[in-house]
Amino acid sequence: GVAGAQVVENARELYVQATRRVLEELGQTSKLGDSLQSLLRRLDNRYDRLEILLAELLPSRDQWLRYLASGSDADLRRKLESALERLIGEQLSGVAACLPDDVTTELVSLLRHGALSAAAPDIAARFAPWLDLSGLPAPTAQSLPAWQALPELLLVKAGAWRKQLTANMGFGAEHDSQRRRLRDLIAILQEQPELQQTLLSTRKLPAPHYEEAQWQTLAALRVVLRYLTAELRIVFAERNSVDFVELALAAQNALGESDAPSDLLLALDRRIQHILVDEFQDTSHTQLRLLKLLTAGWQEGDGRSLFLVGDPMQSIYRFRNADMSLFLKAKARGIGDVPCESL
Repeated sequence: GVAGAQVVENARELYVQATRRVLEELGQTSKLGDSLQSLLRRLDNRYDRLEILLAELLPSRDQWLRYLASGSDADLRRKLESALERLIGEQLSGVAACLPDDVTTELVSLLRHGALSAAAPDIAARFAPWLDLSGLPAPTAQSLPAWQALPELLLVKAGAWRKQLTANMGFGAEHDSQRRRLRDLIAILQEQPELQQTLLSTRKLPAPHYEEAQWQTLAALRVVLRYLTAELRIVFAERNSVDFVELALAAQNALGESDAPSDLLLALDRRIQHILVDEFQDTSHTQLRLLKLLTAGWQEGDGRSLFLVGDPMQSIYRFRNADMSLFLKAKARGIGDVPCESL
């Protein structure tokens, strides 16, 4: 459907048109109508907000469409919650790496004291997981409540290191010894350059599992986005236009998968010897997947080469889903099975 179509640099008008057509189904008794109603309730019936949010999702559909297009809601929930668990584990591992070994015993002792002595019940409840711990727990999603007690103990709400220690936290005048120990501990931890930022990020981590109401909203969003993508393709056909994302998705579909290659990919694999990508700092996730497909099966010493040229300081195509971090990851880890040497 993209052959001969004009590539539109900024397709915002087309995204809005597709979104408005889908929103016309609001109020209808149908799967789409019910799902739209569910999303509208979640946004306090702010119709304009729903329109804006849906239209803003279309330029990044290459990142979510592959997860929504097939499989059951249960499969999607497992994938998303697994991703949440990995995110949490990576963040907590970062906190653990920033904590000096020689402060662990003191930190655990003071967290236990807070659980037993905090005058404010809500603060005591946040410290409570430490009553059953004798050391730092594993940096996993299951231990998230315990790890989130660290920023509660060490940082104020705005994010600065604590200076005022109160009875509400269990460190009032009646616990002078523990209060002095906590001040000394904070003085030591302030010297760790990345710890404050990792603690702040830990405070903001989501729960690893969705509440049922949250999941119902995501399931409704899945229905709406599938209809929205189909409607956008109709708009593209009517205007004989496509955006860069549609072009990349069409190329990807034509190539198949690395473990189930299309005839086109097999033919290209025999023909392509060298690939050069200029302005690589402006690549997107979809373009990166294309590169991985084109180089799948390449082996060191087989005479083929991948050459990526770019400067992270010159990235300008964020609006086209460019992600400069992909440049840095490729530099460190390569592309698929192809290692990259930095020149």
